[in-house]
Amino acid sequence: MTTAAPSTALATIQPAFTDAEPHEAREDTVIFPAFRQAVPVAEIADLGQHFADLERQQFGRDEFSAMTARVAGIEQDLGIYDLSQFTPQVGPFLPGA
Repeated sequence: MTTAAPSTALATIQPAFTDAEPHEAREDTVIFPAFRQAVPVAEIADLGQHFADLERQQFGRDEFSAMTARVAGIEQDLGIYDLSQFTPQVGPFLPGA
């Protein structure tokens, strides 16, 4: 696999992350909580099983794991595998804590 320099690759995909962040925040704080309140737990479990079945039909039994491993390899090649390098260091919020 040929990869671009990490800084070039990151600069290329950064706009996608910037565009996705507000949508992800809304999904996590508004949409999914409302969905969980509106849909019975058993139906959510049924949906989960349905999507798992579709995944196996379309991609094979272990394809999700294989793709996860491929993505991890790409992240390592790009130098973005270690999320701690992007996680801000936050000190204690309370004095003396």
